[in-house]
Amino acid sequence: MTTPAGAPRCLAVMPAGGTGSRLGATLPKQYLELAGEPMIARAARALLAAPWIEQLVVVVAADDARAAGVLAGLPRTTVLGEGGATRRDTVLAGLRWLAGAREASPDDWVLVHDAARPGLDRPSLERLRESLAADPVGGLLALPVSDTVKRGAPHDPARPGDARQGGQAGQGGHAEASAARVAQTVPREALWLAQTPQMFRLGRLLGALERFPDVTDESAAIELTGLAPKLVTGSRANFKVTTAEDLDLMRRLLAAESVPPGEARTR
Repeated sequence: MTTPAGAPRCLAVMPAGGTGSRLGATLPKQYLELAGEPMIARAARALLAAPWIEQLVVVVAADDARAAGVLAGLPRTTVLGEGGATRRDTVLAGLRWLAGAREASPDDWVLVHDAARPGLDRPSLERLRESLAADPVGGLLALPVSDTVKRGAPHDPARPGDARQGGQAGQGGHAEASAARVAQTVPREALWLAQTPQMFRLGRLLGALERFPDVTDESAAIELTGLAPKLVTGSRANFKVTTAEDLDLMRRLLAAESVPPGEARTR
């Protein structure tokens, strides 16, 4: 699909420089097979199912020798071996490549999508685009929290069952599951689970990520500039594959539905 002259284009960045250490696999998780193809290929094809995405740059580690072969033949796709130490660094490399090699405009839209989210469907993509077409900020796919949310705290054996013990979780924001107790029940009414793609103007996202290095997603960088990204309802199937249990669930989901990447699911 060709964008009319002067209209903002839609481009995409897929950060894929991780090792997938939490999965415990011998390969980086993005190369594990799902429904007959590597996860990264399925995630890329899910994005490319939208013809209005004119260019996808997949950013991998400099020593990644697999990506070019795995993604060979995909249309509108470039593999860039400039992945950084963090997700933010990897996304920045992709944005800078789009701004340079592709001469992208600061007003062009960029969708950033995880290689570990192969369950993205076309209706969610279209909903994101339509919801943000006239939005001044941009936004992301997300799901409203439906479960009751508990804040955990490390368990102190000297004070069993004491709800007053520290309210701070362990490293990464989580208390160890085997040694945690409930510190607080958190109201869920305004809570959402962030997904990808996250869609923002190239210039705005590039500037935000350059200013704020310690963010875990693109929306967080935009939020730190004082703006409020729009939440667009996504799909439960678009979860991030992080653990072996996630991988098994995604395999069973895809096997049961036999749906090509990017297409609507029947249930």
